[in-house]
Amino acid sequence: MRTRLQLNARIIRFIAFTGWVILPLVVLLITEIEVISRIAFWTAVAKLAWETTKIYGNPKKWIPAYGRYRKRVEEEEARKNHYIYHCERNPQGFARLRAENFEKEDKE
Repeated sequence: MRTRLQLNARIIRFIAFTGWVILPLVVLLITEIEVISRIAFWTAVAKLAWETTKIYGNPKKWIPAYGRYRKRVEEEEARKNHYIYHCERNPQGFARLRAENFEKEDKE
């Protein structure tokens, strides 16, 4: 008797699950197939771009403009770090240089 009740309960739960979850999901998929296909398309394009990057390596290697841009940015960053390093090592010299620059600006 107990197994019969458990079986009936499972059947009722399955019917309820189908009616409240599966059926609306299927209707949504059918009515919104255009939106889902667009999402799938753009997901595939993103995945293709990701895999291309993994295969060919860093874009710096195979996109010339990107490589030049990244090289310029890296050089500027290195120069800034170099200046900051020397300013921290000689704060009195940096203060004198700053004072000289202010005096030049005042004269101009």
